[in-house]
Amino acid sequence: MHPETCGDPAPKDEPSYPWCLDGQSVCQPEDVGDVGGYANFLEAWRKRSHPKHQEMPQWVGKHFKPELFSVQQVNAGLALFISLSSKT
Repeated sequence: MHPETCGDPAPKDEPSYPWCLDGQSVCQPEDVGDVGGYANFLEAWRKRSHPKHQEMPQWVGKHFKPELFSVQQVNAGLALFISLSSKT
């Protein structure tokens, strides 16, 4: 998220709401559990010999990419959230 620096206002060309500057990997799927559950999920997703490997695409979708991260998608989601929450 955009940190405030020394109380200086954000430059005029930057949004006044929080936005993402950097990141890595996609958020874990729902119902995967805690950190250990996500680690187990990733092992099953990546390892073809894992007993649950065949179930993973049916559960999370065959286009899931754990290494994917899009700053633009995060910022679009933040902007949408801010605009929707300001309407209530």
